[in-house]
Amino acid sequence: MSISKKKFSASVKKIIPPLMSGEPETVEIRLDDAEDLYREIRIANTFTDQNGEAGSLKPGSRVAIIVEADLEVVTTEKDDHAPVSVMTSKKLA
Repeated sequence: MSISKKKFSASVKKIIPPLMSGEPETVEIRLDDAEDLYREIRIANTFTDQNGEAGSLKPGSRVAIIVEADLEVVTTEKDDHAPVSVMTSKKLA
């Protein structure tokens, strides 16, 4: 199965303490090239390295966000959007 990927540059903006003890802290990540309203994402700040060791991100860290999708669910722009036409009306006297 083939995969389509897109990579985004981002940085860790802040670490949010858990609301209740026993829950993980939250990391706020800011995507560099996203629209202003959708620039931040928040996820649990629990990660593992290649050896399976637990870790967490620090504020200011540069990260990459990778979005992956099966090619079966990816459409091309020509398939996904119909041509757009602009309609105008004349003012009647």
